[in-house]
Amino acid sequence: MAKKNFDTSDLLEGLTGGTQAPVAEENVSPAASPTRGTSRRGRKPMGVEEERISSIVKCELYNKCKAIANIENIPIKDVINKALELVVAAYEDKHGPIKVKRSRKPGDINEIFD
Repeated sequence: MAKKNFDTSDLLEGLTGGTQAPVAEENVSPAASPTRGTSRRGRKPMGVEEERISSIVKCELYNKCKAIANIENIPIKDVINKALELVVAAYEDKHGPIKVKRSRKPGDINEIFD
């Protein structure tokens, strides 16, 4: 496959204040295209701390969790949170309370470079 030559001056024109040729819009349904300029992260409810994580799980187990969420009409994160709560409670019953280190307070950029 032949390489396409890109003219970087065209690419940078929009960033440097030059005129930009109009771009033809594609006919894409709003549901299929991502919304620009909005964040999927909303405000966190008061008193609820959540963290987005990524993990690798067995496909069959994950599919069963998704099925439970669909059957019960609840978010899958609630199913997974409940499962983790049950695992931690069982561990603490057997081994005692788990001590979690408190996270450090974020630094102040003004104190670093003053």
